[in-house]
Amino acid sequence: AMLDQFEREVARAQRRSGRLACVMLDLDDFKCINECFGHPVGDRILTAVSEAMLDQCRTYDSCCRYGGDEFMVILPDTGIADAIQTAQRLRAAVAGSEVEHDGEIHSVMATAGVADWQVGETAAQLIQRVDQALIAGKGAGKDGIGLA
Repeated sequence: AMLDQFEREVARAQRRSGRLACVMLDLDDFKCINECFGHPVGDRILTAVSEAMLDQCRTYDSCCRYGGDEFMVILPDTGIADAIQTAQRLRAAVAGSEVEHDGEIHSVMATAGVADWQVGETAAQLIQRVDQALIAGKGAGKDGIGLA
C-alpha cells in the first residue's frame, strides 16, 4: 500500500511541481529496548513514536512503519531544505516519545535519511536512495541525519 502511494506521488510530481521528498527514520538501538525491557515496552514505544510522528506530519503527507524499527514519511510538494527541517522535527518528536515502565522512563533516539525526488526517478529508486542516506546517517554515529 505504501509503495502504491509512493508511486502515485512520484507520478504527481512528474505532472506538477516536480517536488517530492522522503524521510526514513530508524530507531537507534531499539533492539536493546526489546531485549532489556521486553517486547511489550518496545511495542508501547513504537506506538508513542508513531503518534508523535503523525503529529508532525501535514494532512497530505504519508507516514508509515516501514520495517521493525523503521518509519517512512512521503512529503509531497517538498524540496530538500524543507525535508531536512521535517526530519529534524520528526527526530525531536521521537526523542520526546517517553514510555513509563516499572517507575522508569524509556525513550529512543532516531537517525534519519533524507532524499528528494530527481526527474525520471522511480519510487523504488527514491526509496533506495533514502535508505542509503539513512545508512550514511547511521555510519556517522547515529542520532543524526544522512542526505542522499
